[in-house]
Amino acid sequence: MEPDATAVARPGLPPPGGPRHAYDSGVTEERVVIVVRPRTILLTVALVLVALAFLVLVDAASHVFERVLVAGVLACLLRPLTLRLARRMPLGLAAALTVLVVLLGFAVLTAVEIRDLVAETHRLKVAVPARIEQLRTHLEPDHPVRRFIEQADVEPRIREWLGQLPARIVLGTDNPAKGAGRVTGALLVTVLTMFTITRGAQSVEGAIGLFRHRRVRVALERIVRAAYKGGTGYTARTLALAVASGVVAAGACWALNVPAPSVLGLWVGLWSLIPVLGLVIGYAPVIGLAVAEQRGRGLVAFAVLVVWLVLAALARRRWIAAHSVDVSRLLLTLSVMTGLHVGRITGAVVGLFLAAAIGGALAEARRLNVSGELSRGLDQLFALPSPDVPPAADPGRAGRAVP
Repeated sequence: MEPDATAVARPGLPPPGGPRHAYDSGVTEERVVIVVRPRTILLTVALVLVALAFLVLVDAASHVFERVLVAGVLACLLRPLTLRLARRMPLGLAAALTVLVVLLGFAVLTAVEIRDLVAETHRLKVAVPARIEQLRTHLEPDHPVRRFIEQADVEPRIREWLGQLPARIVLGTDNPAKGAGRVTGALLVTVLTMFTITRGAQSVEGAIGLFRHRRVRVALERIVRAAYKGGTGYTARTLALAVASGVVAAGACWALNVPAPSVLGLWVGLWSLIPVLGLVIGYAPVIGLAVAEQRGRGLVAFAVLVVWLVLAALARRRWIAAHSVDVSRLLLTLSVMTGLHVGRITGAVVGLFLAAAIGGALAEARRLNVSGELSRGLDQLFALPSPDVPPAADPGRAGRAVP
């Protein structure tokens, strides 16, 4: 087919019927030169050094922050008792007496139970590896459970972990140097707890008073009060339920002739801070050791677990949540597990309190939002005053003399 003679060539396009060439955009090449000044390099290096210094400072202050947080939680839990004693004596003396009684009670309990704890842990070091060895010999050589026990060195690891258990319970670590550091930290927490009991409320009121708008101050006061009451009530009742769970588990172990009832009771009580799943994890070694003794005892231990799960669920709903605050199970589980990982038993209590306080604060904020107080307070806080009209006087400060 011959090309059309009437076709007109267009600029930038190949002529009709002619050879095809690459597309020409008509844009000339340009060279981009980036100039980096010495001042820019110095500023970048300075920012990097400041960021590294901030990270080092945060890492160094993390232990202090943890102790301040523990002291704040202990102060919130001990403040109701301190206020009752303060009706008959000065507040500072009541705070010192409350903290001293708690410390003496913990020291006496530790001194009384440490011997039984060490003796029963020694029994577990003998009984648990023996049960594992009995299970291994009863299984076939090609059984996956037997191969796992042999390849993972389960018996030596469990024996080593049980040997470190008393020091971990008392000091929170099996390292003597870290244990001495924890004793020093406990003294610091004691001083901070007494200071927070006596001056914590005034500090919070002063921080809230920095806000100029009355609606914002009222909303913050209600939210902080709800967080304090919810966290204190929920934590105290949950700890009482945990103590009851530990006592029931220890009694069941003693009745079923399971070794180390005190250690297993402490284990169950600690895990019972987590709803439902915690009791299942806590009773797992109890049921396992009972089955190793006799299969009927294992069934009895399982029945005790089921009955106590029902009773604990009723207690959480009708006794704890109805008189304090209803906390999400997911939030509570994450908080307690994080606390256990960071600070063992003390960290678990702190995580429990923080979860309850957050739940109480969110519930009160939701009530304020429904009534409209929270939204009006936020609007008043973030509203910009008109440049022509002077800002309105705060009704909460009306009648106050201006210095």
